[in-house]
Amino acid sequence: MATDWMRAIWSWADLNNIPNNQIPRDESLAHLKELRLAPPLKVERNCIKADIFHLPSQISMLKELCVLDISDTKISEIPDEIYSLSALTTLGIGGLQLKELSSNIGNLTNLKILRAHDNLLESLPESIGRLTSLESLLLTKNKLAWLPQSIGRLEKLNRLFVSNNLLKEIPMEIGSLANLRWLALSRNLLESLPDELQNLTKLETLSIAYNHILASQIPASLANIKSLKRISIDNSQIGEDGNELSLIACLLSVFEE
Repeated sequence: MATDWMRAIWSWADLNNIPNNQIPRDESLAHLKELRLAPPLKVERNCIKADIFHLPSQISMLKELCVLDISDTKISEIPDEIYSLSALTTLGIGGLQLKELSSNIGNLTNLKILRAHDNLLESLPESIGRLTSLESLLLTKNKLAWLPQSIGRLEKLNRLFVSNNLLKEIPMEIGSLANLRWLALSRNLLESLPDELQNLTKLETLSIAYNHILASQIPASLANIKSLKRISIDNSQIGEDGNELSLIACLLSVFEE
């Protein structure tokens, strides 16, 4: 039997031209697993334009929702109700011009993938460290000036993308990310890297291009990471004869970005 909260969501979906394949207009709504609102929305083989400016508070009733992607919509503020969706494993909030993330993000303890790229974030809440199931964190193209120490608690994280930000340093706690395989730090304001990176024994790809780090300042301890296959640099980081890279280049596959 249809309930008031279902009718409210159906009304919102109708108003925003959200197709039935995204928001079913029957009682199966209560068991919805995925809601992808990133444009363009697809109806069978066709694409439609849906300008979505807000989410209804009743979205909190979608207790079985695992995937929510509102990236590149016109939603400019994340409603608190999202943080009660405890079954979420994937959350896409990229391209929304967000200036901050609520500390309530830490409530989503089952989250495995968080995409918050192309926003205006200047910092992350310490509560991000409570997302201990997180495997992929995408934060490229923000205005992050620092990363919280609590990021070191994300023990399952294997991909961390923080390129195109304003980072001047990386917290030493990043060395606690024992499962990290890909670390993208390019296009920031970094002048050095913490020696604790050598503790990332599963790291395969490290991108540090277009920072203020000279090759001579790259920690020699990186050579201790036997799993490292690729380190991305740019021409400005290499001396005329490239001798600064001799220690690392003999152990790694070094390529220019």
